[in-house]
Amino acid sequence: MTQLSKWVAQVTGILLLLSFMPFTLATAQTVITGVVVDERTEEPLPGVDVRAGATATVTDAFGAFELTVIGPSGSKVLLDIDNPGYTPYERSLALDSGNTIDVGKLRLASGGAIDESIADELIPVISIGADDLQGDGGGSQNISGVLSASRDAFLNAAAFTFGSAARFNIRGYDAKYSAILLNGMPFNDQETGRISWNHWGGLNDMFRNRTNTIGLGASTFAYGGVGGASTIDTRASSHRKQTRISYALSNRSYRQRVMASYSTGMMANGWAVSASASRRWAQEGYIEGTFYDAYSYFLSVDRRLGDNLTLNLTTFGAPVKRGKLIGSVQEAYDLAGSNYYNANWGFQEGEKRNSRVRDEHQPVAMLRADWSISDKLNLTGTLGFQTGYTGNSALDWFDAPDPRPNFYRKLPSFYEGEVVDAVAEQWRTDVNTRQVDWTQMYQINYNSFATIENANGSGQPVSGLRSQYIVEDRRTDVERASGNLVLEYFQSDNLTLQFGASH
Repeated sequence: MTQLSKWVAQVTGILLLLSFMPFTLATAQTVITGVVVDERTEEPLPGVDVRAGATATVTDAFGAFELTVIGPSGSKVLLDIDNPGYTPYERSLALDSGNTIDVGKLRLASGGAIDESIADELIPVISIGADDLQGDGGGSQNISGVLSASRDAFLNAAAFTFGSAARFNIRGYDAKYSAILLNGMPFNDQETGRISWNHWGGLNDMFRNRTNTIGLGASTFAYGGVGGASTIDTRASSHRKQTRISYALSNRSYRQRVMASYSTGMMANGWAVSASASRRWAQEGYIEGTFYDAYSYFLSVDRRLGDNLTLNLTTFGAPVKRGKLIGSVQEAYDLAGSNYYNANWGFQEGEKRNSRVRDEHQPVAMLRADWSISDKLNLTGTLGFQTGYTGNSALDWFDAPDPRPNFYRKLPSFYEGEVVDAVAEQWRTDVNTRQVDWTQMYQINYNSFATIENANGSGQPVSGLRSQYIVEDRRTDVERASGNLVLEYFQSDNLTLQFGASH
């Protein structure tokens, strides 16, 4: 063989070798795809770092990623997902050369330490409850309240700015058409359909994690209503690691507030604990006669049993006792010289006493289980029990004049002639005329002597003192058990089937 023929043979061999290399490399490639979402909100997370071996990428605007990993079939590679404010996710995968491995939807849980740069995005800051309102409707005012507030600009303004002051209803729907769930358990009142926000008043830090659904949109734990649905997550593992003590001064319903919160996050031993307590009080709010004394407590404990099962026990309560206001006519406001005039109170032995006092305490206990049966099947169950009472005092009377100071027969407009000016002057100068006259009511009761014929069917009359004025307690005692069960099947990235039962 000549030198030229040897050189041609060598070149031909090299070319043949190079021609086979792309095919060899192609057969050693495995494509890994998936979607990264927030475990609590199910919202996609863009810009998340995803790494498998020496290959890395970031998720797109829809939380999706695609990695091409080179390696022989059967070899192991560690899929590592990391995002600030979330617990790192790791998973071992076996490569399958020439094929695509779809890991499906990967849910990242909020981590113990949240990056301060994103804290405001993760934790909504609006907090207003029905117990901040002094109206006669108590805790069932026809407003959407704090749970309809989110980072959405319209909802913030509608719930906070217009909700309480202007009685604005989002989309015009009454609050009873909005579903409220705590840890997956329905929490709307079974009789009225509404929600009493002050059941968790003063527990702002523990009730921040929520997901809002507008209108009849899909909700994980319920069908919702035309007014939307709000799901609140109070599990200890969903709270960021924190120790927080705060003190606040206010010029609204209460004057002072002390609040302490503590959360461990999910610890290495599989436990997570969150606790909070607060007190809000005022000898008098910005409206006369409206004292305020409220406490609140919260405890949530998570226990992780293996990699697929987590149990949670949550209990909380918010005992509150406060004096209420009542509306009046413009004539009374003008005579009193204030639009904050409140006819519910009067002086008794030199101290202000409110005739309408709300006294409420309805503690709640809930047990929740989260079981990840497989990568595509999740089961969530919640059992809850609520007990307690709600009391609203009010004046009542029999065979006696109406004791309310703003009763129409006691206003100047009821009279004619010179008496009008005299009555108006009394309203302006005498506090017992424009407020409840406790001394007069007690005196009438002391002097009230009555005879009851045929008392208790005895045929004999009974004579003695009989009260004509009383302070009644309109009381409701509550015992309620609820449960919710949801089974989720993740068929694909675009299809999720949910089956549920609620009682």
